[in-house]
Amino acid sequence: MRGGGSQLMNQSAEYAKHDLETLRTGLLDLLLRCGCVKGICVFGSFGSGCWDEWSDIDLMLGCHCPESDAAGVIAAINASFPILAYRPFEDKSPRSGRYWFRDLSPFNKLDVSFHEYEEWRRLVEEEKRKGPPVSLLREMEVPSCWEETPFEWSFSDTQRQLADILHRVSRYWRRYIRQGTDHDKLCIELNAASNFLSSRTASSPEERAWWDLAERTLSATGWKRSQSVNGK
Repeated sequence: MRGGGSQLMNQSAEYAKHDLETLRTGLLDLLLRCGCVKGICVFGSFGSGCWDEWSDIDLMLGCHCPESDAAGVIAAINASFPILAYRPFEDKSPRSGRYWFRDLSPFNKLDVSFHEYEEWRRLVEEEKRKGPPVSLLREMEVPSCWEETPFEWSFSDTQRQLADILHRVSRYWRRYIRQGTDHDKLCIELNAASNFLSSRTASSPEERAWWDLAERTLSATGWKRSQSVNGK
């Protein structure tokens, strides 16, 4: 992986930086125009102001009715930023999860959760107590007039396995790029993704989207499919 040199890394960084700024401004503009979203909490690296080109976007949204409102929000996001792949959070409300986008860097995904407004306020206070700053936008009463086609996605065990591998790849890649740590862990996960693609065949449009995402992620890190953990 290191043999790819700094040129590929710099190209990937510029690609990711442009995509992330496009996604950040577009998402917040869209959510600010959505009447069903009463509160927005931006946390993680964006909330603290220390984001870089490899960051993802972490959002907690407070809604009137999370189950129904989330469907409209995700449909609107999909209309502006076509969703390539989706991994739901298993302990959160429907539509809460990780979203990767078809035309953007595979590292700049969206992690979003939907909550009833009072629960959202409680969770925001918990985030504040953790230490890192959060950015808040709340009490928006602009009527919503979205009529986008609902975003539908079937999620299989195969997709879940690959989603979790790619999530770990992103985590270790950021640590490797930012701090020079976790190189061995990163190579193990990259190798796992490569082996996953080599040993299985996508059987649905959703799975083919995940295969595309995995290929793009491997390409962005400079990983060659022929590489192995021992050959890193």
